[in-house]
Amino acid sequence: MFNSCSAKNYKGELLFPCLPFSEEYCNDVYEIDSEENNPGVTFYAFDEIPDGYFALPVKKDQKLYYAGDKDYPLFRKYESYKRSQGEKIPPEKFNVCFIASCGDIILNRGIYEALTEADTAEAVFTDTMPLLRDADYTIGNLEGAVTETENSWPKTYRFKFHKEALKYLHEAGFDYLMMTNNHCYDYNEEGFKDTLAAVKEENFATSGVGLTVEEAEKFYEIKVKDTDLSILSFGAFPTERTGFDGFIHASVNEERAGMLWKGDRVLELIREEKKKGRTVIVNIHGGYEYCLEPASDQIELYKSVCDAGADVILGSHPHVLQPIEMYKKSLIVYSQGNFVFPGMDDMANATDTMIVRVGLVNGRPLYFEKHLCEIKDTTVVLTKE
Repeated sequence: MFNSCSAKNYKGELLFPCLPFSEEYCNDVYEIDSEENNPGVTFYAFDEIPDGYFALPVKKDQKLYYAGDKDYPLFRKYESYKRSQGEKIPPEKFNVCFIASCGDIILNRGIYEALTEADTAEAVFTDTMPLLRDADYTIGNLEGAVTETENSWPKTYRFKFHKEALKYLHEAGFDYLMMTNNHCYDYNEEGFKDTLAAVKEENFATSGVGLTVEEAEKFYEIKVKDTDLSILSFGAFPTERTGFDGFIHASVNEERAGMLWKGDRVLELIREEKKKGRTVIVNIHGGYEYCLEPASDQIELYKSVCDAGADVILGSHPHVLQPIEMYKKSLIVYSQGNFVFPGMDDMANATDTMIVRVGLVNGRPLYFEKHLCEIKDTTVVLTKE
């Protein structure tokens, strides 16, 4: 079926060892000449990989190979029939770009003190930092306001951070901070504007928020390892018990700064962006708190966003982990839970968290890793298996 040698010496199709997507196998590898590989593995050329499948990295001589590596070892010769009929030949060059992401981050409840006293991000992020820093691009959800104002919304929980804490998120590896969450307006429009200014001043990327509708509707666009990424965030969380409604009280409009909110306009924006041929990553703050499974309306919304053109959806808000699935060619992470979030010990499952790493192959999500972590007071640590 395939040859195993150095890919630089042939003209043929790279082969991907693939499985139907399952979180159970997300950290597996395909070992050359091993009898312990998953028996369900099927080998596909890039253009043949079915919807709902993901690829395993290949291990040979104790080294891991991905499709973009020069000496990737699995391939097959081009079929002469295809060549004679002038059929499209799959690309010989592959770009592999790894995106890392995690859940909710707050910078109070002792986090600021832990960071500044040690003067290093490692005091909080501990052994998770290599996973965050080694990715080609890293996304986190900043769950609160960076402001000095005391003019707060009358909510049960309000989160306010010192601007000086943001630099440690850079050190930890973060490139993009999502702001379209239910705590971005904890200190009303003034606090929201302060946060937006602080995030930009610290040179973090963000999107889905702005002083104007036009600004909030812009994707953040960047080229990472020859992959054209477009990133957009929006809010979709339910009304809080205190009466705070994200659409009514915090969405951007002609009269105020704010966040982008779910709806037909967001789907239209995604469709238009996808027409540019870019890889589209969408961060959604939605779903229901402390529910271990996504609700039917959450599933419907997230799949509609994929149908509009999103290649990856990274979800937050429930404060607990929810399942991950491949929908057609898109990856949906329904909830990444908390990440840096002290004070959750009394809430069931709220200290369980993870880092997800998605490997985009020529823009398509094919490689996937899930690294389980645990929140311990003011730190987050990798779970020891």
